[in-house]
Amino acid sequence: MLSQWESIYQTKELDDECVTEMAVSVGKSRKAMHSILSDWSYDYNTATYLLLWKRKQLSKSVRLMRDQSVSNDVRWRVLRAVLNNFE
Repeated sequence: MLSQWESIYQTKELDDECVTEMAVSVGKSRKAMHSILSDWSYDYNTATYLLLWKRKQLSKSVRLMRDQSVSNDVRWRVLRAVLNNFE
């Protein structure tokens, strides 16, 4: 059983496909994105990674939109809506 502060997600090893997809979508190297995600800052990047990872577990596509003109505010609203659907 998980303690109150343990994550239900596997946080020891990052999924290569999800990391690569995120790196490509923001124009960073895979190594740089891996480093960012390894910090587990629980920010937009962490939320995006966990959503991609969950989609992969459900055998769904892990592709992200390449349009970088979307503001962070819009991204957060979309992520909140998606996370509410997982509850």
